[in-house]
Amino acid sequence: METIKTDVLVIGGGGARMRAVLAAKEKGSEVLLASKTPMGKSTCTYLSGGNFWVAAEGLSIETHFNLTLQTGRGINSQELVSILVGEAPERMRELEKIGLVGEWRKG
Repeated sequence: METIKTDVLVIGGGGARMRAVLAAKEKGSEVLLASKTPMGKSTCTYLSGGNFWVAAEGLSIETHFNLTLQTGRGINSQELVSILVGEAPERMRELEKIGLVGEWRKG
């Protein structure tokens, strides 16, 4: 068995994964990414047709919050969902600044 050493292990393949990798790299950490799916084929990219929902362009924070709770089938932490929906527009803009290609459309 091969042993791989890293400072930070990020597990997943969606938008939160991208931001976690960037945050760790910004702090100078060596980052290893593990995902059960190929890049671009994770739940929030593949099943949503490549879309990320954020409270912008006509989608309210309340609507984003409720959609996220619904998608999580009620097992997600409302406190963490609140943080997610509050910060999502700013985080998406950060990803755009480093090259994420996309367009903002009304919800």
